[in-house]
Amino acid sequence: MNANTFDSDDSDSHTGDSFDEEGTSVSKPPPTVVLPAELAKELKDLTPADALNKLLSSHGASSSTAEDKEDLLEQEQFGHEIRFRREILNGDMLGLLERDSSIYYNIKALFHKLQNPMTNEAMFLLVTQAEAYLEQFVSQTQLLARTNELLTSQLSAQQHHFEQASSCNAEVTRIKAASSEALEQLVTCENNIAQWQSEIEALQEKIRQEG
Repeated sequence: MNANTFDSDDSDSHTGDSFDEEGTSVSKPPPTVVLPAELAKELKDLTPADALNKLLSSHGASSSTAEDKEDLLEQEQFGHEIRFRREILNGDMLGLLERDSSIYYNIKALFHKLQNPMTNEAMFLLVTQAEAYLEQFVSQTQLLARTNELLTSQLSAQQHHFEQASSCNAEVTRIKAASSEALEQLVTCENNIAQWQSEIEALQEKIRQEG
Protein backbone atom coordinates (compact mmCIF):
# COMPACT_ATOMS: atom_id res chain seq x y z
CA MET A 1 0.00 0.00 0.00
CA ASN A 2 1.35 3.43 -0.97
CA ALA A 3 2.29 5.39 2.16
CA ASN A 4 0.84 8.60 0.65
CA THR A 5 -2.73 7.26 0.36
CA PHE A 6 -5.61 7.01 2.97
CA ASP A 7 -7.72 3.94 3.63
CA SER A 8 -10.69 4.97 1.51
CA ASP A 9 -13.19 3.46 -0.92
CA ASP A 10 -11.65 5.64 -3.70
CA SER A 11 -8.56 3.75 -4.94
CA ASP A 12 -7.36 6.86 -6.82
CA SER A 13 -7.40 9.20 -3.86
CA HIS A 14 -4.04 10.77 -2.95
CA THR A 15 -2.98 13.20 -0.27
CA GLY A 16 -3.68 16.73 -1.46
CA ASP A 17 -4.07 15.70 -5.15
CA SER A 18 -6.79 14.51 -7.54
CA PHE A 19 -7.01 13.81 -11.26
CA ASP A 20 -9.07 15.63 -13.87
CA GLU A 21 -10.79 13.92 -16.80
CA GLU A 22 -7.54 13.88 -18.82
CA GLY A 23 -5.61 12.26 -15.98
CA THR A 24 -3.70 15.41 -15.08
CA SER A 25 -2.90 15.80 -11.39
CA VAL A 26 -4.74 18.74 -9.83
CA SER A 27 -3.94 20.03 -6.33
CA LYS A 28 -6.86 20.21 -3.90
CA PRO A 29 -7.34 23.50 -2.06
CA PRO A 30 -6.43 23.34 1.65
CA PRO A 31 -9.34 23.26 4.10
CA THR A 32 -10.56 26.67 5.25
CA VAL A 33 -9.93 27.52 8.91
CA VAL A 34 -12.04 30.29 10.45
CA LEU A 35 -10.52 31.99 13.49
CA PRO A 36 -12.31 34.22 15.98
CA ALA A 37 -12.03 37.88 14.96
CA GLU A 38 -10.11 38.92 18.10
CA LEU A 39 -7.62 36.05 17.73
CA ALA A 40 -7.11 36.75 14.02
CA LYS A 41 -6.37 40.40 14.83
CA GLU A 42 -3.76 39.39 17.40
CA LEU A 43 -2.05 36.95 15.00
CA LYS A 44 -1.83 39.53 12.22
CA ASP A 45 1.16 41.36 13.69
CA LEU A 46 3.04 38.27 14.97
CA THR A 47 5.81 36.26 13.39
CA PRO A 48 4.87 32.81 12.12
CA ALA A 49 6.54 31.15 15.13
CA ASP A 50 4.81 33.46 17.60
CA ALA A 51 1.52 33.02 15.79
CA LEU A 52 1.87 29.24 16.02
CA ASN A 53 2.59 29.44 19.75
CA LYS A 54 -0.39 31.74 20.16
CA LEU A 55 -2.66 29.28 18.36
CA LEU A 56 -1.40 26.36 20.43
CA SER A 57 -1.84 28.24 23.72
CA SER A 58 -5.30 29.44 22.66
CA HIS A 59 -6.34 25.87 21.84
CA GLY A 60 -4.98 24.63 25.17
CA ALA A 61 -6.80 27.37 27.07
CA SER A 62 -10.06 26.56 25.27
CA SER A 63 -9.71 22.87 26.10
CA SER A 64 -8.89 23.69 29.70
CA THR A 65 -11.89 26.02 29.98
CA ALA A 66 -14.21 23.35 28.57
CA GLU A 67 -12.86 20.79 31.03
CA ASP A 68 -13.25 23.26 33.91
CA LYS A 69 -16.87 23.90 32.93
CA GLU A 70 -17.54 20.18 32.73
CA ASP A 71 -15.97 19.63 36.16
CA LEU A 72 -18.05 22.48 37.58
CA LEU A 73 -21.26 20.98 36.15
CA GLU A 74 -20.40 17.59 37.62
CA GLN A 75 -19.73 19.16 41.04
CA GLU A 76 -23.04 21.06 40.90
CA GLN A 77 -24.86 17.88 39.87
CA PHE A 78 -23.28 15.96 42.75
CA GLY A 79 -24.27 18.73 45.18
CA HIS A 80 -27.87 18.72 43.93
CA GLU A 81 -28.10 14.94 44.32
CA ILE A 82 -26.66 15.07 47.86
CA ARG A 83 -29.15 17.78 48.80
CA PHE A 84 -32.02 15.77 47.27
CA ARG A 85 -31.13 12.70 49.30
CA ARG A 86 -30.65 14.70 52.51
CA GLU A 87 -33.67 17.03 52.33
CA ILE A 88 -36.18 15.02 50.29
CA LEU A 89 -35.48 11.28 50.60
CA ASN A 90 -34.15 11.33 54.17
CA GLY A 91 -35.84 14.54 55.30
CA ASP A 92 -39.40 15.65 55.99
CA MET A 93 -40.40 17.56 52.87
CA LEU A 94 -44.13 17.64 53.68
CA GLY A 95 -43.52 18.60 57.30
CA LEU A 96 -41.36 21.51 56.19
CA LEU A 97 -44.08 22.63 53.80
CA GLU A 98 -46.68 22.56 56.56
CA ARG A 99 -44.50 24.85 58.69
CA ASP A 100 -43.41 27.14 55.86
CA SER A 101 -45.24 26.98 52.51
CA SER A 102 -42.77 29.41 50.89
CA ILE A 103 -40.13 26.67 50.54
CA TYR A 104 -42.32 25.07 47.83
CA TYR A 105 -40.50 27.15 45.21
CA ASN A 106 -37.07 26.13 46.57
CA ILE A 107 -38.01 22.46 46.36
CA LYS A 108 -39.35 22.91 42.81
CA ALA A 109 -36.10 24.62 41.82
CA LEU A 110 -34.08 21.66 43.14
CA PHE A 111 -36.23 19.23 41.15
CA HIS A 112 -35.75 21.34 38.02
CA LYS A 113 -31.96 21.32 38.47
CA LEU A 114 -31.96 17.52 38.64
CA GLN A 115 -34.12 17.08 35.53
CA ASN A 116 -31.18 16.99 33.09
CA PRO A 117 -29.28 14.35 31.07
CA MET A 118 -26.60 14.06 33.78
CA THR A 119 -29.11 12.52 36.21
CA ASN A 120 -29.21 8.73 36.01
CA GLU A 121 -32.47 6.89 35.39
CA ALA A 122 -32.98 5.75 39.00
CA MET A 123 -32.43 9.24 40.42
CA PHE A 124 -34.61 10.80 37.71
CA LEU A 125 -37.46 8.44 38.66
CA LEU A 126 -37.12 9.40 42.33
CA VAL A 127 -37.21 13.10 41.44
CA THR A 128 -40.33 12.57 39.30
CA GLN A 129 -42.10 10.67 42.11
CA ALA A 130 -41.14 13.28 44.71
CA GLU A 131 -42.43 16.06 42.49
CA ALA A 132 -45.73 14.20 42.01
CA TYR A 133 -46.08 13.82 45.81
CA LEU A 134 -45.29 17.50 46.23
CA GLU A 135 -47.95 18.63 43.76
CA GLN A 136 -50.54 16.26 45.26
CA PHE A 137 -49.82 17.55 48.77
CA VAL A 138 -50.04 21.18 47.65
CA SER A 139 -53.36 20.53 45.87
CA GLN A 140 -54.83 18.84 48.95
CA THR A 141 -53.52 21.61 51.20
CA GLN A 142 -55.08 24.28 49.01
CA LEU A 143 -58.38 22.38 48.96
CA LEU A 144 -58.29 22.08 52.75
CA ALA A 145 -57.52 25.79 53.07
CA ARG A 146 -60.48 26.70 50.82
CA THR A 147 -62.74 24.36 52.83
CA ASN A 148 -61.62 25.97 56.09
CA GLU A 149 -62.24 29.43 54.65
CA LEU A 150 -65.74 28.40 53.56
CA LEU A 151 -66.47 26.88 56.97
CA THR A 152 -65.20 29.98 58.75
CA SER A 153 -67.36 32.16 56.50
CA GLN A 154 -70.44 30.04 57.23
CA LEU A 155 -69.80 30.13 60.99
CA SER A 156 -69.36 33.89 60.82
CA ALA A 157 -72.67 34.25 58.96
CA GLN A 158 -74.43 32.02 61.50
CA GLN A 159 -73.00 34.06 64.36
CA HIS A 160 -74.19 37.26 62.68
CA HIS A 161 -77.71 35.86 62.23
CA PHE A 162 -77.75 34.67 65.85
CA GLU A 163 -76.74 38.12 67.06
CA GLN A 164 -79.44 39.71 64.91
CA ALA A 165 -82.02 37.26 66.28
CA SER A 166 -80.89 37.91 69.85
CA SER A 167 -81.14 41.64 69.25
CA CYS A 168 -84.65 41.24 67.83
CA ASN A 169 -85.70 39.08 70.78
CA ALA A 170 -84.35 41.67 73.19
CA GLU A 171 -86.30 44.38 71.37
CA VAL A 172 -89.48 42.31 71.49
CA THR A 173 -89.00 41.71 75.21
CA ARG A 174 -88.45 45.44 75.77
CA ILE A 175 -91.57 46.32 73.78
CA LYS A 176 -93.62 43.74 75.69
CA ALA A 177 -92.38 45.13 79.00
CA ALA A 178 -93.15 48.67 77.90
CA SER A 179 -96.61 47.61 76.74
CA SER A 180 -97.31 45.85 80.04
CA GLU A 181 -96.19 48.90 82.00
CA ALA A 182 -98.38 51.15 79.85
CA LEU A 183 -101.34 48.83 80.37
CA GLU A 184 -100.81 48.90 84.13
CA GLN A 185 -100.68 52.68 84.04
CA LEU A 186 -103.87 52.74 81.95
CA VAL A 187 -105.67 50.48 84.44
CA THR A 188 -104.49 52.70 87.30
CA CYS A 189 -105.81 55.76 85.50
CA GLU A 190 -109.14 54.10 84.84
CA ASN A 191 -109.41 53.11 88.52
CA ASN A 192 -108.58 56.64 89.60
CA ILE A 193 -111.21 58.06 87.25
CA ALA A 194 -113.84 55.64 88.55
CA GLN A 195 -112.95 56.62 92.13
CA TRP A 196 -113.13 60.30 91.33
CA GLN A 197 -116.52 59.84 89.65
CA SER A 198 -117.77 57.96 92.72
CA GLU A 199 -116.54 60.70 95.03
CA ILE A 200 -118.13 63.39 92.85
CA GLU A 201 -121.47 61.56 92.85
CA ALA A 202 -121.33 61.18 96.64
CA LEU A 203 -120.57 64.85 97.04
CA GLN A 204 -123.45 65.80 94.76
CA GLU A 205 -125.83 63.58 96.73
CA LYS A 206 -124.71 65.18 100.01
CA ILE A 207 -125.29 68.65 98.60
CA ARG A 208 -128.82 67.73 97.52
CA GLN A 209 -129.63 66.35 100.94
CA GLU A 210 -128.36 69.43 102.73
CA GLY A 211 -130.24 71.75 100.39
